[in-house]
Amino acid sequence: MKLSVRGSIHRLVLGISAAVSIGVLFTQLAAHADPIPKGWQASNMKAIGYSGLDGRGGAFKMAIRQVAGRWYLYMGHEWHRGWSILDVTNPTNPKYVKFVEGPDNTNTIQMEFHDNIMVTALQRKQPNWGGDPNRPNEEGAFIWDISDPVNWKQLSHWKTGSTGVHRIGYPGGKYVNLTAAIPGYLGRILVFLDISDPKNPKEAGRWWMPGQKEGEQPTERHVPRAGDYQRRRQDRVHGVRSGSGHSRHQRHLQAQADRSAHYQPTVRWYSGARRPADSGEKYALCAWRGDRRWRHA
Repeated sequence: MKLSVRGSIHRLVLGISAAVSIGVLFTQLAAHADPIPKGWQASNMKAIGYSGLDGRGGAFKMAIRQVAGRWYLYMGHEWHRGWSILDVTNPTNPKYVKFVEGPDNTNTIQMEFHDNIMVTALQRKQPNWGGDPNRPNEEGAFIWDISDPVNWKQLSHWKTGSTGVHRIGYPGGKYVNLTAAIPGYLGRILVFLDISDPKNPKEAGRWWMPGQKEGEQPTERHVPRAGDYQRRRQDRVHGVRSGSGHSRHQRHLQAQADRSAHYQPTVRWYSGARRPADSGEKYALCAWRGDRRWRHA
């Protein structure tokens, strides 16, 4: 086979152009990691990666899982209705995967999962947090199948009949624990939801403080009406004490409960997820006024 000089030069130029194009492409991909914002502070930790979440700041509740060798971080949002999925397998270069759209005018900040079942809370967004009382909203909880880590499948929607669910606890198994607004009660009460059939969730029980149910007389000076204080016992039994605007007596009781060796209070105004200890890595993921990823020093 004969090759002309002109044809050889033409093929050489095309080969060089292709190589340069591929090199530029990989350089751009490698440089795609969002820069870590300046001004961060940490103790015994350092920032090694950052994601701007495709412009959706304000990540709140966070949960992390490993599937087929990859680590996925799920996040609820304070200012956006829905949930973000971030691939954090490479902690120095987290990849934004997708945004799962949530219902309009609705808080979607809380989520928990175990194995392949995820529960996400839905609550009417308050006007002082950007909600519009004249627009429709959703409430209650979505139950999801997350066996595909990036393409969730909604299995059911449980409703309270009121303003919805604020906090959730799901350590796995048959029951989900919800702080929910229920008709006929003041504030939020604790509801136990049976999801043994995730396509058909059913209420299994409820608990409230004396005086929260309409017609009852309170046994304390003030009945909690809004907000939540959630405690998690070491044996995975959850309890809820509601109340923003606690009385001094209630705050004293709460402080006593916090000091108990049998309770581990949740941290308020902080959101974080950490890889399991047996993974051999020391990474923590934190979100606060932006979404940062930190590594233990």
